[in-house]
Amino acid sequence: MKTQFKRRVWTLFGQKFMVDNAWQADLALLDIGPDKKWWEAEPGLLISESKTVTRCYSIDNPQAFYFKRYIYPFKRTFGYWCRTSKAAVELFAYSEMNKLNIACPQVVAFGERRYFGLLFGCFIATKTIPNTQTLSEFALEKWYLMAASEKAYFYQQISEQVIDYLIKAHQGGFFHYDLKWRNILLQEIDKKTLKVIIIDPPRARTSQLLKKWHRVRDLSALARLSVELLTPYQKMRFLIQYLGKNQQKGEAKALYRAIEKHLSRRFPAPLNITLKK
Repeated sequence: MKTQFKRRVWTLFGQKFMVDNAWQADLALLDIGPDKKWWEAEPGLLISESKTVTRCYSIDNPQAFYFKRYIYPFKRTFGYWCRTSKAAVELFAYSEMNKLNIACPQVVAFGERRYFGLLFGCFIATKTIPNTQTLSEFALEKWYLMAASEKAYFYQQISEQVIDYLIKAHQGGFFHYDLKWRNILLQEIDKKTLKVIIIDPPRARTSQLLKKWHRVRDLSALARLSVELLTPYQKMRFLIQYLGKNQQKGEAKALYRAIEKHLSRRFPAPLNITLKK
């Protein structure tokens, strides 16, 4: 599914179903198809869920993919009346990231089910990316315990890729809006090489207006774990590199303060890190 997609409501009555031709037969075997009750499907291992709405499954056979579905009870269908569903926002966001040459998952299927604009269900299926872990898992379970030289090596490698992502996205007017460390995947290419991949953007948007305000939202989400894991020097240096050579005098300091102000509204809870031998 390499087509560019807009941030939109796909149907007002009935369902919209799209699937990559190479995946159509395999998904149909798992009751995921236009003539199947995909909103009732439980196609693999349940890896995360909310109390009433979200279910995310990991499937390894016949092809490996993730299936995330949102099923809404009637009283919550009004919340997305004629509004873009979370799955549709993700579909749009991944197409935007592909356009900006930002590494992200490949979408293999999407569906939305509505009655008179009321959203009763939606889903998105993405191809599994092998040999990955989230940035938060890597930071807390591995990086935090490394020797200083090794920590510096991986910090430099990861931060350069994250900065490259931010520059491409923000200059292109794209904002993730939930850029926490758990929404950044690290793919192990080899023992010394990690590739950054951006995931889970159900609140993403594009805008050419108020870019400074939007980027503070992205950078603040990114900063939540860095409060305790990174030094003030590392955080300031990160912002200086993000702003680039054409930044105005004092711009990095002003951005640093804006991020701290945003974080102060709901300051990150202290980390409880247990050192593993």
